Amino acid sequence: MLALISCESFGDPAAYNDKKAANGMNAAGLLQHLDGYWPARAIKANAAGYRNGGDIYNGGDQLAVSAWLAYRTPQGFDHWECNR
Repeated sequence: MLALISCESFGDPAAYNDKKAANGMNAAGLLQHLDGYWPARAIKANAAGYRNGGDIYNGGDQLAVSAWLAYRTPQGFDHWECNR
């Protein structure tokens, strides 16, 4: 996770990528989650026990949602470009 953070945001929880992804979304936060997917993912992570406040710019929330994505979804760590 630390390597992903370093690659995605250089450790800056307020990081924002204004270059739109192919789907028209922007990446934001410590682990550069796509802003359009974030709300639903934060809710699903909470429901699965990965407690977070739903703030895309909160490092703890980013870690909780990222752990849920990495360990509880079929794509695992493939959610991140830096993992390739």
